Amino acid sequence: MELKAEEVISAIEKKKYFREFLKEKQNGKITHAYAFFSEDKLTLKFLLTLCAMTICCPKNGCGMCSVCGKILKNVHTDVMTVSSPKIRVEDIEKLKEDIALLPYEGDCKVYILQNAETMNESAQNKLLKLIEEPPQNAVFLFGVSDEFSLLSTVKSRMKRIDVERFAPEDILGIKSFVKQAGNAKNAELAAVISEGNLSAAADIASDGKYNSVFALATGLYAKLKNSRCVAACMADLTPYKDYINEFLNILLIFTKDMLQYELGRADKIILKNSEKEIISVLWEFNAPALMGIIEKINATRKKLMLNCNPVLAAERLLFDILEVKYICRT
Repeated sequence: MELKAEEVISAIEKKKYFREFLKEKQNGKITHAYAFFSEDKLTLKFLLTLCAMTICCPKNGCGMCSVCGKILKNVHTDVMTVSSPKIRVEDIEKLKEDIALLPYEGDCKVYILQNAETMNESAQNKLLKLIEEPPQNAVFLFGVSDEFSLLSTVKSRMKRIDVERFAPEDILGIKSFVKQAGNAKNAELAAVISEGNLSAAADIASDGKYNSVFALATGLYAKLKNSRCVAACMADLTPYKDYINEFLNILLIFTKDMLQYELGRADKIILKNSEKEIISVLWEFNAPALMGIIEKINATRKKLMLNCNPVLAAERLLFDILEVKYICRT
């Protein structure tokens, strides 16, 4: 999925972790090496580009000047990007050769390592020598999706920044993502299931099975009228047993949206394109029931983290939902 860089960058710029990085640049306190930790490799890619723009641009990453334009196109002579699927000793050797040269277009050189977690021990030890005594005019930016792959000696030489996940509405605000997802509902589905991971959202948007899981979750309460309906609901869900975590995530958000509606806060719902489904079943639930069901869904999600049988856990949840609904009836 090809996303417009300026749209993703705009979403990143609003996040607290980036605003703190920007403040360091504005105050002249940029350190020599930063490690950005996130499982979301797509966001890391755009983030590292934005940070390089922020460092090199006289206007702190304006996105409009020739400096930012060159970095976006990956043609700036003072910004070197290593994006190999696996970073090798040879890649670090090239950095070592380049770092000995003075900046050509500005006052600083930036080295981006997009897949820093792929370095083997030899590459990391060679890199360590560079970041232990870096030249004043060089900044290293590391994108790390698995922190346990890095040597503690390497991590200790970097400033750690944990990358905040996007909210679903942040992802839906990326117009190029919504366009390539096919339609607003598919985009909403991907944004919600991904739990703020842009890489996962892009993958989900192209996987047709998620549409079925989304339909099952948002249609559950319409079908689950009493205990006799549990078998039919499970028959629908069992073919998607590998997607039960995603099913629970959607169901949780759908239920929270129902609660928002019940409390008179319809403008706060996340699943904007499922408003019809929410209204059609809302009359069967009151606020205490919805809050109780939310607790049951969260408890089931915790069970799955302990490797419980997903099908049995989902079936137990359906009975729990009916029980809560009955106890809280008005």
